[in-house]
Amino acid sequence: MHMANYILKLAQHVKVRQRVVATAVTYMRHVYTRKSMTEYDPCLVAPTCLYLASKAEERTVQARLLVFYIKKLYSDEKFRYEIKDILEMEMKILEFLNYYLVVCHPYRTVSQ
Repeated sequence: MHMANYILKLAQHVKVRQRVVATAVTYMRHVYTRKSMTEYDPCLVAPTCLYLASKAEERTVQARLLVFYIKKLYSDEKFRYEIKDILEMEMKILEFLNYYLVVCHPYRTVSQ
C-alpha cells in the first residue's frame, strides 16, 4: 500500500491519468508476486512501473522527469536513483511481465 501511495504521489507531479497509476500499481503487484521485496528495491520498482505504465497507456513520461521529482520530493538516500537505473529496471520488469503489458481496467465501462 505504501508503494501505491508513492506511485500516486509521483503521478500527481508528472500529471498522468488515474488509468496510468492503476496500471503501474498492477505491474508492481505482478512483479512482487514473482520476486521478493528484498531482491529488488521497491523505491526503484515503483517509479519504473509508473514509467512503463505511462508508455503502455500512451501517456509517456520522460525518465528524467521522474528522477527530477523523486529527488525533489524525497531527500532520503534510498530514493536516489538515476535515469540509467530506471531504464535498467524497466527491462527487468518487462521480463517479469513476460512482455505482456495489457491490463484490463473497469474505467471505460464505469464511465459509460
